[in-house]
Parts: sequence; structure tokens; C-alpha cells
Amino acid sequence: MPIGIEEMIFAKGPDGSAPLSVKPTPVVVLVGPNNSGKSLALREVEAFCSTANPKTLVLSDVKLAYPQSLEEALSLLEKFKTEPPPGKIIQNGRFQVRYYTPGSSETNEVDIKTLEHCVQNKNEEFLASQIIKWYTIRLDGRTRLSLADGQPTADLKGAPTSHIMALFQDDSKRERVRGLTKEALGRYFTIDPTVMSEFSIRLSRRPPVDSREEQGLDAISRKFHSEAQPISEFSDGVNAFVGLTAAVMSLDHRIMMIDEPEAFLHPTLARLLARNLASIAVERGATLLVATHSSPFLLGAMDSQAGVTLIRLTYDGRAATTRMLESDQVSHLAKSPILKAARVLDALFSRAAVVVEGDTDRVFYEAVNEKMNDDGRGIDQCLFINAQNKQTLYKIAGPLRRMGIPTAVAADFDIVNLHERQWRRLLDSVGVTDAEPLCQARSSIMAELNRPKASGGDPNHDQGIGALVESREAASVLVGRLKEHGLFVVEGGELETWLPGRADKIWIEGALEYLDKYPQSARLDGVREFLGSVRAWIDGAEGGALRN
Repeated sequence: MPIGIEEMIFAKGPDGSAPLSVKPTPVVVLVGPNNSGKSLALREVEAFCSTANPKTLVLSDVKLAYPQSLEEALSLLEKFKTEPPPGKIIQNGRFQVRYYTPGSSETNEVDIKTLEHCVQNKNEEFLASQIIKWYTIRLDGRTRLSLADGQPTADLKGAPTSHIMALFQDDSKRERVRGLTKEALGRYFTIDPTVMSEFSIRLSRRPPVDSREEQGLDAISRKFHSEAQPISEFSDGVNAFVGLTAAVMSLDHRIMMIDEPEAFLHPTLARLLARNLASIAVERGATLLVATHSSPFLLGAMDSQAGVTLIRLTYDGRAATTRMLESDQVSHLAKSPILKAARVLDALFSRAAVVVEGDTDRVFYEAVNEKMNDDGRGIDQCLFINAQNKQTLYKIAGPLRRMGIPTAVAADFDIVNLHERQWRRLLDSVGVTDAEPLCQARSSIMAELNRPKASGGDPNHDQGIGALVESREAASVLVGRLKEHGLFVVEGGELETWLPGRADKIWIEGALEYLDKYPQSARLDGVREFLGSVRAWIDGAEGGALRN
């Protein structure tokens, strides 16, 4: 590959100080919460590919591979050669090129001697603006839907002026797009020239018999296109999928950047699109650089076996961080039945996560947090994830912590009743390095909890710490130490104690109704204070403070 990305250097690494160097695989996926710099990173890569030395914030440098010889450079420019307009004379040693990007085209002359001099002297600014730029494509939400719009016709003997015209001139690329749309949508991509003034996309129920049926202007071609449906009559999702696929396939782009490719797409289409784009990147020896909030798209990229580099960006208003995630960790999130069912992969796109014991806990804490967010007291961009039970909390918290995602755990007081092995695994998952003092405190609590009581009561359902006598102080110390590590225990016993007095079977229904009617009720002060403590811990844990 004579051109492409050799290395990306992000200005802030995992701890927010030292830069992070990334040697890209065929697919690089940027994840993270909103406003973390993902879209800006794509724009900065594009700037490096057009000017070689731009001013940047997220990236400190992008090292590019440039053509190493005049022959390589001329080969790359050959695709853009076009005849000059009538009457214009091109001097010897020069030729005319016509570049295009979605929505625009540009014509200029190339001086072969200047080109040779710049290649020999590695003039990066010249080579970026004259070659790399035109093998780079960046597509964002503003351009997504317009990619399927009709494009003006031009002289077919010259270089194309649009991505649709490029496909019209290239039978093999057009057939490739046709196969991809048939697989995804059950319809065949065709380009209709019969309007004469523009090339327009239609989707047909059958493929054209041959290129003449699709590209002619006679009665046979007109009948074929009249029976196909204009792309404008399909949904935004179909337009986005077809337009994006057509734009990427129109030229042998070596650096393909797409911002939120999942926009307008059903999850199934997003996953298929990712597989297609990854396969195209591998075939071309190119780099596909994507910023996404979509776990289906991420899964599709991983399905492709193309080699995925996953980078998580964060910015909390004070510091930016960039962390490269291990592919085996992400694969574990995607393939583990427990983690997959809990939608743990979605935490990659959130600012933080809170892991709770069950679905009722998740629904309640999430609802309270939403109300708290109304006045700025909640945990912003936080994903609440439910485990199957208290025994599986560590299976979710541990992997998320290891990937640098601020992850808190919220559990009922009876967490102390876990089996010894599960208890130690939970402590390890939240980064407790000296577990013995906590295990001793837990032993004294369990001794009292398991002692027969005259009242027959259960400390978990009654008062939690308040029901203890001999071990109350040890329990308070234990709960405090766990809180330091992001493991928050309901001191009053269990979740239902936040709004007591309701029948267990319908507790969550009643709790949600009460929350909706009386969101500022003093009865909710306890759970609000609890989640406020969780928020304070998450705020302190951001920026790489989570290292097990």
C-alpha cells in the first residue's frame, strides 16, 4: 500500500497526560460518551490528510504513508486524469486531473517535474493536498442522506464529477454495490441515466439483463427503469445505507472515515453495514475509521474478522483521555451470554455505569436518576446495568473497570452473605487490594446475622446495619471502605427500604407511580443521597483513576 495511515498519536493517553500512539488495524472504532471528541478526531485526521500539519486538539500527529516514487504517484493520479475542455492547451510535462468528493468536484493541472521533486523530497504538504486528500473520504450526518440524491451528468469520456457518475462508469464497482443492496434490502441497485440531465439511483426487483439495459436510452432501458422504484421513495434508513455504500465504493479510498454510520439504520442493517465496510477496507489495504454509539455496528465490525482497534475517548470538562481497549476484552463482552443479555457492551458509549443486582433495582435507580438529572443532580450519561443476582455482580463490574469505564456497584446489605469465593471476587472486581480487613469485618457481621434471633427477624429486610448490635461498628466501617472502592451498600437493608410499606409483588409499580407524582418528596431523600454518593465517586473516578 503506497499511501494510508501508519500511526495516529492522540494528545492525551489513559491518564490524561502522556500521548497514546496507535498503529491502526484495518478497522479503527472510536467509542465514548457524547462530546468526548470522537467526531473532532475524524475531522482532525481529515485535516492531516489534506494539509499534513493542521492545528489540532485530540490528535497531536497522524503519520501518513506517501508514494515513494514518481511512478507510484502517477499511478495514483491516473484515476483522475481527464481531457481538458475544448480550446485549452496543456503544456508538455503537465496533465489535467478532475477530483471529486460527495457534493463537489475540482479540476487542476499537475506538473510532473514538481510532482517528482515533491516525492523525492518528501514534501508532505504537497503530497497530502494533491494525492492523499483525494483518497480520503469523511462522511458525517450532514452528508449522509444527500449521498443518494441524483447527480448532474457530465462528459462520460472524462473523469467522473460525482460518486454516482463514477459507479456508472465502472461496471465492477456498480455490480458490487448491487450485490450489497440485494443482500441487505432484497432490491438491486441501478443507476438511471434516462432523465438525461442527471444520474439517479433506483432500486429494482430484478437485476438488469446486461449493462445496455441499465445504461441505454432506448425503449428497453426506459421500461426497465420505469419499473424500478426511485430511491427517494424509500425510508431514510434505506437512503442512508445505499448512499453510504455507493460513496465508499465509488473510488478506491484508502482512508475512510464515517461519523455515526448507524444513523437512520435499523440495528440489523447497521451490523451488516459494518461487516461490508470492514471487508472493503481489508480488500483495499485501507483504514476504516469510525466514530459510533452503536453496539450492533461494533459487533458487525468484530464479525468481519478484519482486525479491529477499539479506542475509547472521554472528556469531562476538565481533562481528556484516550484509551486503547484490548480486543479480547471487548470480544468477551460481546460473546459472554451473561454480559450480552445485560447489554454491557453499551457501556462503551456511556460516561459511566452502575451495576445492580436485578432488573427491578435497575428500573428504580434509573428512574430516580432521571428525575435527579432534571435539576442537574443526577449521574449524566450513565448506563444502569442489572446482573442476574448478587452472585454475578463481579462478572460485569470487573471487565468494565478493566477497560477504564467508571463503574460503580449498588447492592443490598445482604451482599455480606455471599459465598467466600464470590465475596473475594467481588472485592477484586472493584479494585480492593487488601481484602483481609474487610473479610474479617464481614465474618463478625455474618456471625451475628446467622445467630438465631428471638424475634425471628431478618436484618436485611428489617433495618440492615440498624438491626446489628455487636458488629454494628464493624459494619459501618465495612460499608465505608467499600464505598471508597465504588461498591455502595444499602445500609437500611434492601432496595425496598427506600419506599417502605408496599407489597413486595407490586413494589416497583407503586414506587414508580409515587416517583412520578411526588418527584421531590422527602421520602426519596435517602435514595437521592445514595445516588449522590455514587455520582461523587464516579466524578472522582473519571480520567483513568480506575486501575485494578
